[in-house]
Amino acid sequence: MLPEKDFNRLLPHLESVDVADLKVLHQPHKPITHAYFPNDSVVSLIAITEKGSTAEVGMVSNEGLVGISGLLGPNTNPYRAIVQVPGSAWRIRLKVLKAEFRKCPAIQDIIHRYLHTLLTQIAQSAVCNRFHTIEQRLARWLLGSQDRVGKDTFHYTHDFLARMLGTDRSSVTLGVGILRRAGLISNSRGRVTILDRRGLEAVSCECFFITKAEFADSTGQA
Repeated sequence: MLPEKDFNRLLPHLESVDVADLKVLHQPHKPITHAYFPNDSVVSLIAITEKGSTAEVGMVSNEGLVGISGLLGPNTNPYRAIVQVPGSAWRIRLKVLKAEFRKCPAIQDIIHRYLHTLLTQIAQSAVCNRFHTIEQRLARWLLGSQDRVGKDTFHYTHDFLARMLGTDRSSVTLGVGILRRAGLISNSRGRVTILDRRGLEAVSCECFFITKAEFADSTGQA
């Protein structure tokens, strides 16, 4: 989305990196040194309670950037940024990106648009975790993953899904069973495959469609 001249100015500072499964890119309340632009990888923003419980509040892939809080205020983030789907990303030193952000209106506009979609996603995650059933939340989460990586199969264990959805393993097992019996997904040996996307959309709550629509409105992408 950047004009060519602005992109070319950033290009020498971009480093292509591979990010492994479950790699932690940022820790809560620790200084951020680099921002990441995922390509085919997916990064989860995880809230952690004092007792160690977790819940995903945001998901970032090639539509956004990891480390946006470092551009807008304190050089820290209250969430853990952990790789959910391994792949590649562009990495840039935060101080370089911050300098460009301050002086380049095009970069400011794009990042402000993305911030709007990220805030919507975080807010809907709170609504979803409070009011919707486990199968609705699971359907929303799987659809979001599929949209970001363009794949039908994911290496997700029940334990991992429980940490992402802020619930216990038995609840995830219940939700997976409901979706599997409906013929919407298959599940075996830590692998989940989406079989019927339209059916999964019918089960999902409105949170998936709200965040998807906000992203499309902000970026002009479907």
